[in-house]
Amino acid sequence: MSRVKQITCMCAIVGAVAWVAACLALASLPTGCVAEECETRPQRDWSPLATSLVVVAFVLVTASALGLVVLASDASATGRLRQLKQAALISGGIGVGLLALGAILLALEVPGMNNAMPGFVVPGVILCIVAAALTAWLVVKTRLLPGWVAVVLAATAALLPGANEQNDSILLAIPFGLAWLGAGILLLARWSTGQRPGSSGSSVAPTRYQSSPGSHTERAGVESVRLDTIG
Repeated sequence: MSRVKQITCMCAIVGAVAWVAACLALASLPTGCVAEECETRPQRDWSPLATSLVVVAFVLVTASALGLVVLASDASATGRLRQLKQAALISGGIGVGLLALGAILLALEVPGMNNAMPGFVVPGVILCIVAAALTAWLVVKTRLLPGWVAVVLAATAALLPGANEQNDSILLAIPFGLAWLGAGILLLARWSTGQRPGSSGSSVAPTRYQSSPGSHTERAGVESVRLDTIG
C-alpha cells in the first residue's frame, strides 16, 4: 500500500473519530444562543477539549478528503474527471478558507464578529458540502469506493447545514462522522488486502494446466509400445 493511501486512510479514521467525539463534547456543554436569542442569552463557550477535537477533526477530515481527490485523479486521467477534481479542490479550498478565517477573527475578538460569523459559516459550510459531493462523485466514477458508500456519505452530508454548535442540533453532524469512519475502514481493509476499492472482491484467475509427474511416465510408456509395434 502506497504512502498516500496509508495517510489517507489513517486521516479518515482518526479524523472521523475526533469528529464524533467533538460533536458529543459540544453537546455536553451548556446551550448557547442562535440569532435573536443572543440578545437575552450568551453564546456557548467551547471547552479546551471540544476546541482541540474540532481542530483535529477539521484538519484530518480535510486531509483525507484531499487524499481521496488525489487518488481518484490518479486512477483516471480523463478531461472531465480532471475538471471535476479541480472543482472539488476549488470549492473545498474556498469553503475551508472561509471557516478558518471566521474562526481566527472570532478568536481575535474582532469587533462585530459575533454578528458577522454567519457570513463566514454559511457559505463556508455550503462550499464544503459541494466539495464533499463532488469528491463522492469522483471516487464513485473512478471506483475507489462502492456506490452505496458515496450515497451514504452524500445523505449524511445533507444533514450538516442543520447542525449548529450552539445547541443540541450539533448531533446532526454525527452521522457524517460515522459514515466517514466507515469509508476509511473500508478503504484500509481493501487496500491492505490488495483489492481495488469498488471491485466485487471476486476474480477468476486464469487456469494453468500443469502435467503431473505420472503423465510423463504414461507418455513414455505409450511411445515405447508404439516403437515395439513398429519394430
